[in-house]
Amino acid sequence: MERHYDDLSLDFKDYNQLSYEDDGQSAFVKIYLDNVPNAFSKVFTDRENDAREYVCINYEMIYLDTLNKLN
Repeated sequence: MERHYDDLSLDFKDYNQLSYEDDGQSAFVKIYLDNVPNAFSKVFTDRENDAREYVCINYEMIYLDTLNKLN
């Protein structure tokens, strides 16, 4: 699992299936689908929305504070 994406494509039905792990050392987080590590996704900052961090999955902004953090 050494895939790094700016925009990740995943087949999921509910955001509850997604979680992430952040090592705090890079601009990428490890994305999990149904508790299985899937890929690394680049983290972006939404400066117009209180500097919230997000990832792009299926061309959609998904804020990290809405996902389960694993570490």
